[in-house]
Amino acid sequence: MTTDNPTPLLIRPTQLAERLGVGRRTLYDWLRDPDPAHPIPRPLKIGRVTAWRTDEIEAWLDQLADRSRAA
Repeated sequence: MTTDNPTPLLIRPTQLAERLGVGRRTLYDWLRDPDPAHPIPRPLKIGRVTAWRTDEIEAWLDQLADRSRAA
């Protein structure tokens, strides 16, 4: 029996902030005043829960990495 840990489909603000090494407030600042070239994806609101789709965050991070390598 294998114990694979599948990637979660959604990531909550606290988890995302920790992964990026920023505060939760910074995430919301980025949403309010986005980088025009690579804005952070919009989160989903499910009732009172806010979360981002993991695949959208991965794609956004890939774009940022590509931009960083090109600079």
